[in-house]
Amino acid sequence: LSLLVLNIVFGAALAASWAEVAVALTAMAGMRPPQCALVCCWACSGAVWGVVAAGAGSPVDIPTALGTLSVREYGRRGGPVAIALHGANHAEWIQHEWDDAAEALAGQAGFNVFLPNLFSPGADSARPTPTTVKQALLDIATWAARPGATGDGVEDPSALQKATSIPLLMGKSWGGGLAASVAGSSPSLVQRLVLVAPAMYDRSISIAPPAALFYAEDDPMFASAPEVRKTLAQEELFHTEPSGGHKVLPSYTPFILKFAGNKASGSEPAARGGTLGRWTLFAALPCVFASGLAILVPLLR
Repeated sequence: LSLLVLNIVFGAALAASWAEVAVALTAMAGMRPPQCALVCCWACSGAVWGVVAAGAGSPVDIPTALGTLSVREYGRRGGPVAIALHGANHAEWIQHEWDDAAEALAGQAGFNVFLPNLFSPGADSARPTPTTVKQALLDIATWAARPGATGDGVEDPSALQKATSIPLLMGKSWGGGLAASVAGSSPSLVQRLVLVAPAMYDRSISIAPPAALFYAEDDPMFASAPEVRKTLAQEELFHTEPSGGHKVLPSYTPFILKFAGNKASGSEPAARGGTLGRWTLFAALPCVFASGLAILVPLLR
């Protein structure tokens, strides 16, 4: 039923976007260049909205040991859980660094991906520690597996089974340091670990789970790579890019997919964030077309 509603809503959005093109063509026929520029901005705004929404995921609030966290969810509920931790910066774009990998893991490998905001308004004021983050990760995995989560029945709290492991844990910078600490202190908790330029202050630990490590060579953190690599007992992948800075680069995504593997039996395209984003992006394409016309029509007169 939820997918049907999404189809209806975004089908209507798509029709409205194509109607935008017709209106733009009609309006621009008698417009002067300044007016056409306004139409261009109007059409582009729809396109930008579509591109942003394409990687937004589905917002959910999950009670955890860190308080109630605002989380963006991607993928098929019931698939293996993947959780990605962001860096320490409070900037909005930091919350979206894992979007590309999340969409790919959900849509192509069947993962149920969660991107928690550790600085959520409902989170505790105390700064997260490896101990509290460990419990919060398990809380998220338990929430994902709760009875009725797949829509097959009514939730029954008495039947709740606590999660005991995280199939895929990812972290960047400060979040990478937290992920590494959790994996190092609890080897059985994390099945596979992805680290992007982790800020690891305790490099005496030994991290047992299979790990993939990523850096851009122009990132100041790259200097710490040799020490970080010594902590990884099973480093399966070490990948660098010549440039890109201190970010989770989209070019890392294919390697993350290969490392993660297809963990979901009978996996299918994402039923939440990924599909929603593609619908919205497709609905935005006419807006891009209309903006192009707004620029070209005055020039061709």
